[in-house]
Amino acid sequence: MEDWVKFVSAIIERIGFISAVIATIASIIFYKLFVVDLLWTIVVGCTTYIIVLCIVKLVKFFKRCFTLYNECRSRRLQSYWFYETLSDGIKTSLRELYKMPQKQHKYCRIVAEDCDINRQIIYDCKYIQRHTEDYNLIIISEGLGSDRYTIIIDEFLYDVIRKNN
Repeated sequence: MEDWVKFVSAIIERIGFISAVIATIASIIFYKLFVVDLLWTIVVGCTTYIIVLCIVKLVKFFKRCFTLYNECRSRRLQSYWFYETLSDGIKTSLRELYKMPQKQHKYCRIVAEDCDINRQIIYDCKYIQRHTEDYNLIIISEGLGSDRYTIIIDEFLYDVIRKNN
């Protein structure tokens, strides 16, 4: 008898208590209403469990999609308002950075310190990185032993720059 208790408790832990209860209730109701066969009762119980499990997973999926949508919307608005608070000089530098050719990634640019415009872009990007460390809107890193910098723009800020270009 103890083995059956362990078996049933393991099944309930595995499939979830609420889903097991709903499937069991549906099986009992089906058995009491139609009094057909025990096999059909088991089939109805399993089918009910699968349906309940699918509904639970679907609800979790929609909740996750809604959460991701709200996060993306929030980051998009945050990037838009951040861009609007920048000075005209920094906006110009970001537009020039956007116009530079892409290397291997859409949001990445490699900038060399070979002219005044590029130096200004690097300076402005370092300024933005210093003052927005928590948000990672722009990440700039210097190449080893060279005057080239890799600048990675946040995808939402990139979209804002593209729309304002």
